[in-house]
Amino acid sequence: VYDILIASDIGIIPVYSNESDSADAEWRVKSENRLTMMMAIGLPVIAYPIPSYESVIVTGRNGFLAKSTREWSDYLWALRNPVLRKTIGDAARLSVIDTYSKQEQARKFIEVILRVLGRTLVSQRADEENIGET
Repeated sequence: VYDILIASDIGIIPVYSNESDSADAEWRVKSENRLTMMMAIGLPVIAYPIPSYESVIVTGRNGFLAKSTREWSDYLWALRNPVLRKTIGDAARLSVIDTYSKQEQARKFIEVILRVLGRTLVSQRADEENIGET
């Protein structure tokens, strides 16, 4: 999958939806993983506006959220321009690389584990620095 994405010019994430679906319908509760993976490699992305995507994409700045056929058509047409593809792709990468990097995800995971154990990341680092000083 990664090799195919690297060779791509744009990323698209259409989602079959039915607006009358309940709030917990499968299409409404998808994660942003596919989206942020495409953005992290610098692809300009057009995606259907589901809640997890809406918090990541700012339409026209780091990607596009398209609901109607007209919006999909307009954004696909606009991204025929290689300068716009590069501009949006670069902005996409910058907007997700820190928040969704492996290092940041590992830091967040460790923070959750420490919180469950009743500790903080700061106190854990202090304890690590004090090891061997007694």
